[in-house]
Amino acid sequence: MKDRNLEALRREHKSKFKARNTSSVKSQRERGGAALEQTKEEARKEKQRTESAVNPNGQLLAKSVLSSWLSRYAYLLVMAAGLVGLISLLMVYMRPTFKSEGNQSAISSVNTVPTESENRIEILTEENSAFIEKNREVDFPFEEILELIKTMNEPNVSPEDIVKKYGKASSGSEDNSVKGSKLVTLSYNLVGRKGVVDMHLRNAGGGMELSTVSVTFFQNAGESITKTVDDYRSLIPQSKREGMEIKQAIVELGMPKSIYAHKTLKKQVDFFSMSYPTKEKMSVSLYFDEVNGTYRLTSMMTSTV
Repeated sequence: MKDRNLEALRREHKSKFKARNTSSVKSQRERGGAALEQTKEEARKEKQRTESAVNPNGQLLAKSVLSSWLSRYAYLLVMAAGLVGLISLLMVYMRPTFKSEGNQSAISSVNTVPTESENRIEILTEENSAFIEKNREVDFPFEEILELIKTMNEPNVSPEDIVKKYGKASSGSEDNSVKGSKLVTLSYNLVGRKGVVDMHLRNAGGGMELSTVSVTFFQNAGESITKTVDDYRSLIPQSKREGMEIKQAIVELGMPKSIYAHKTLKKQVDFFSMSYPTKEKMSVSLYFDEVNGTYRLTSMMTSTV
């Protein structure tokens, strides 16, 4: 009997201990779940606070950047408009300045298409000039070319004088682009199309003068070039020796590729040269000065062809 009571008491104690343990575990689980829920809730609230704190600042930053960009763009537009206005104003004031100065040559160089009222270069033809006979060819030996160059030293030479002496030119032009000045060019084709002689006449005092003579000879394809730059350099006089006379130069060197004579504002020719090609495919220009009525070699210059 006593044993049964003891067994019953043991089972009751065991049952209470088990129930107490079960209740404790459950309570711990409930407390853990509640803590976890609380942690999640706090994290969610913290995230909301962070988002609400970040978004206003982000919007404010975007608005600030946009406002700054718009201000800079507006400033650039104002500056560009100001520059355009300034340039337009300068153009308006500069246009009458050129006209008031009477710089017709400068205006003509800008306005490539002149109006009917403006002076311009006129091409001379058989129809509008008594100086021209198209396709006419003349024989111009070197002696006549030399005499023509000496004519440049004379004070009054008109186009009529040239035509009277050498006949009509094959082409020409009249330049009135500079106010109060006239330039006339007469061109003569050499017989056989071997070259061309250009004569330039300009205003001088109350008349005209021959200011430039240029002659170009067309080289034959079969013509040989035998001299070098050093060959021509050896002809230049040293020290105070007299240079070669021009007619002698023609005899020894032959006809040049070109002849050019010009006078500036002086009363006589101050520039006279003859050019020859060389074996080095260079061009040599021989310069002659007038000494006692005779042109003599004084110097030379080389250039690439």
